[in-house]
Amino acid sequence: MTTNGQVSEFRNLLTQQIFKNAYASFIEQADKNYISGKGSGSRTPAGFSVRPEYYGKRLSQHFGQGAASRTPYMNWWVLSIYYLPDDGRIIMGVEEGRYSRLADMQPKRYEYIGSKKIKVAVFYETTKADLNYDELYEAFVNTAEDIVEYGLEE
Repeated sequence: MTTNGQVSEFRNLLTQQIFKNAYASFIEQADKNYISGKGSGSRTPAGFSVRPEYYGKRLSQHFGQGAASRTPYMNWWVLSIYYLPDDGRIIMGVEEGRYSRLADMQPKRYEYIGSKKIKVAVFYETTKADLNYDELYEAFVNTAEDIVEYGLEE
């Protein structure tokens, strides 16, 4: 928990229900893209008229450009929730090299994901079949708050 009041600001911006609606919509669009092979979908998460911003960092969705991404993701700054439609895995983490304080954060492990095999520090993992939105929400918000605690950098 941060001591400067920013925790509640983020939780107020991204409530559990808003997150659940946004992520359910994200998964639905990613699955449609996987079937169609097209990378369509809004960068603005469902439930928002504009991409919400926390500490100047935007929450957004990424489905691929033209062709569907094999690893679509929703992210806030360096923290991403990847969805791997091939096997239904959902992995939340931070790409190595994108955040200099990552070594201080104690991820569960590192894994190479996506077609480019990007090394990601994994903080939470589940599958679409076992998805618990409350757990995913708490993991996402808590990890974002930890990043704020360790310090944002440009």
